[in-house]
Amino acid sequence: MGVGFRHYRRTVRLRRAEELLRQSSWSIKQVARSVGYRHVGDFCRHFKQTYGLPPSTYRHMVTRATDPRQG
Repeated sequence: MGVGFRHYRRTVRLRRAEELLRQSSWSIKQVARSVGYRHVGDFCRHFKQTYGLPPSTYRHMVTRATDPRQG
């Protein structure tokens, strides 16, 4: 059995959002909108369901982990 379109679309959107959270300084709302979410609340809920953290916490963790000034 294959993956449904909605699940596939969500997965693609969230992977792109994860990349943007790591590489851009865009707001969470800008990231959500850029990957196709109309409502930032839906984006945050789906992101947390998938990654176990809200997008803001995820960004904080990955930027601290890759920032050489953090030691």
